Amino acid sequence: MKQPNQYVKSSPQYEKIYKEIKASIINQEVKLGEKLPTEKELTTKFNVSRITTKKALDMLVSDQLIERIPGKGSFVTSSENMLKTSSSKKRNQTVIGYIVPDLDESHGLELFLSLENAAAEKNFQLIIKRTYGDINLEKQAIRSLIEFEVDGLIILPVSGEYYNEEIVKLNMQRFPHVLVDRYLKGFDTTMIFTDNREITRKAVDYLFDLQHKHIALFSPPYKDTSAIEDRVEGFFQAYAERGIPINKKIWLTNFHSSFPYPKYDLESIEHDIKLIQEHLKQNSKITAVFAMEYNIAALTYEASRRMNLSIPEDLSIICFDNPENSIGRKQFTHIKQNAKVMGRKAVESLEALIKNESIPIKTTLEAELVEKHTARRI
Repeated sequence: MKQPNQYVKSSPQYEKIYKEIKASIINQEVKLGEKLPTEKELTTKFNVSRITTKKALDMLVSDQLIERIPGKGSFVTSSENMLKTSSSKKRNQTVIGYIVPDLDESHGLELFLSLENAAAEKNFQLIIKRTYGDINLEKQAIRSLIEFEVDGLIILPVSGEYYNEEIVKLNMQRFPHVLVDRYLKGFDTTMIFTDNREITRKAVDYLFDLQHKHIALFSPPYKDTSAIEDRVEGFFQAYAERGIPINKKIWLTNFHSSFPYPKYDLESIEHDIKLIQEHLKQNSKITAVFAMEYNIAALTYEASRRMNLSIPEDLSIICFDNPENSIGRKQFTHIKQNAKVMGRKAVESLEALIKNESIPIKTTLEAELVEKHTARRI
């Protein structure tokens, strides 16, 4: 008589790894947008070959649970539960996607909260995809949300030299979408953005009124980066109206930690602090720094502290988008964008586009200068 088989064939190792990571995503132990361990880390953890680990990750990509970005790693893009829930709700609910570099503590977070509140008031479901400043991840986010059949998109585009062709396609195909916090020249896409040129001109005027003339512009590379470009044009305009010669030699625009997207690794931060220290030493006439981003202002403050310079007695600093209600973080005189209105108008505009209603192509919002005692008269 034939004996029953006492052995049951076990699952392949790659399948075990796949199931374990998939379960952690579905159970939200690893949340949307978070980075998975690297291939090397997974190889060590499960004591398998790198080929086995890669096969497990490829299966997760096929399930549209993660996206793999060369040089950056693997990121969770959705959970199976979320996709199932979204699919069942979509029949009775408008679903919109929000594509954003990240949700930082200042302008980006306030903008997201405004979008979220406006979407909730209209009973819209909001799906978020972060791009981490990577244009390839932005392209993938647009494609995956279109495949998921969202009703419309709100996009805060990645800054860069070239436009994302996926956004160009959206424009050509008249798919409902709204761009926020960016002005892309030559587009007839609906855009909602700050009048960066005018508020920068006013901010530089403010420094002129405090008798500053040697004002250093500290900025990420700004060529073909719409928001920064407009701010730079406002800087030029302020000097031209006062008839004061501009000295670009005291500008600093080659930071490592802020472009194409903020890198918070200690090496990049330390590099930029030393870069600022050396720049201030070589340009002792500088009396004020106009930082185009909060993080650059914070780096300037730390560099000044290490040089025993007092703020604002020895150096005045102003910037864009100071985080609110942040314990332990320096508060600078800053330009505050109207993120609440921007978010609400973005949702309202997208709703109108979904309904095929006529709306303004460009909406420009005013900003205000908020004083926080980091700039003084000299």
